[in-house]
Amino acid sequence: MEEALNIHDAPCNSGSVSTSSEASQRHLHNQLKPKNEQTSAKKHGLHELKLHREIGLSYQVWDIAVMDNNAIALASKNRGLFLCKPPDYKMELICDIPTKKITALKENHLAAVKENHFIIVILDELGEILCTLDCIDDPYSIVATPDDQLIVQHKGKDGKYPNQLSTVDHRSNMVLSTIEVISIDDWKCSIACNSQGIIIIAFGWTNLEDTIIGVNSDGEIIFQYKRSDGYPLDGVWTTCIDRRDNIIIPCRENNKLHILNSQGQLMKLYNTENVSIERPHIVATDKQGHLIITNQVKGSKMFIVDYMHLE
Repeated sequence: MEEALNIHDAPCNSGSVSTSSEASQRHLHNQLKPKNEQTSAKKHGLHELKLHREIGLSYQVWDIAVMDNNAIALASKNRGLFLCKPPDYKMELICDIPTKKITALKENHLAAVKENHFIIVILDELGEILCTLDCIDDPYSIVATPDDQLIVQHKGKDGKYPNQLSTVDHRSNMVLSTIEVISIDDWKCSIACNSQGIIIIAFGWTNLEDTIIGVNSDGEIIFQYKRSDGYPLDGVWTTCIDRRDNIIIPCRENNKLHILNSQGQLMKLYNTENVSIERPHIVATDKQGHLIITNQVKGSKMFIVDYMHLE
């Protein structure tokens, strides 16, 4: 399979020329800016996607996760959990628990947050509930770490907003550590985690609307990304990480796909309209180097997009 997206391009730096005095002042100013803003991106040209396959969906999907066996789990807050297995990708209902957020664990297990109950359940690939986690109050977003722990976004001590991120051992039902991210003032965000333990937070309708931040294990914000010149993030719902720690962000309102490196710097911009993906909503990567994208329209679909060939 061809490598449809070249994700090795380095972020573009500004080509402007300045005097030594201006450069010195700019250097001091840049030290006070978020890390990703220290490199000023040129206006990126749009690139086209290469569609591998599209599948019609019976229900609106609110989250997706790819399991070790490459089966795709889809969460519906109205219907439950579905599984789509290649090569036919036929939707199979495995559990009728209404769910908004899911993540894939090792051994083809899933962690899911039950809609309206805000309880985490662990399921196998047949939809059987293996256990319920009660060590976290009011969880919302969840993501599995590379070492098979869970990062859970949940309410803070004041109980007002889910502004805490806890690492949870789902096998022992224990909280291992907790950090507070004061920037979160609403539950409407999505989280991802890279191989270095950096937590990526995608904000939708919050005080940081349409913004991506990276947070370290101390809760410190190490980068922030909001736009490329001329192409702002617009309509962010989810984000995901590929196997090279690149950050993938779909934008529903302008039909764009932003690819950032692990430092939060723009690498590529893609136009989803060339493969008829309108309002790209949720994104994940599978084990074969594809992007899995669902869209938020009436009669929504799941799109399998060529992304990177296997090494």
